[in-house]
Amino acid sequence: MQYSLRTQHLELTDLDRDQIDNKLNRIKKHLMPPFTMDISMIREQLKSNGETVNVRINIEQGKRVFHAERSDSTVQNALDAAIEAISAELKKEHDKKKQH
Repeated sequence: MQYSLRTQHLELTDLDRDQIDNKLNRIKKHLMPPFTMDISMIREQLKSNGETVNVRINIEQGKRVFHAERSDSTVQNALDAAIEAISAELKKEHDKKKQH
């Protein structure tokens, strides 16, 4: 699956990139080509909560734009939460089209 990935204040290992690919393949079945996917991962230092990772996923499919943004203490947890949210949004759209 092709996507653009932007990181800020964060270094990803090859294992992290492989896990990102595997996790994104879970939502591939809900997407209809052509689509573009942009992922942004930003590590932020907060005064009250310490360090968090913010993950944003944007998918453009035709005229529709799907967006999910989640934060957590680790890259994997934030990514899982964002993929869960975008997957729910894609399923909802798919079900809406299926009913018509």
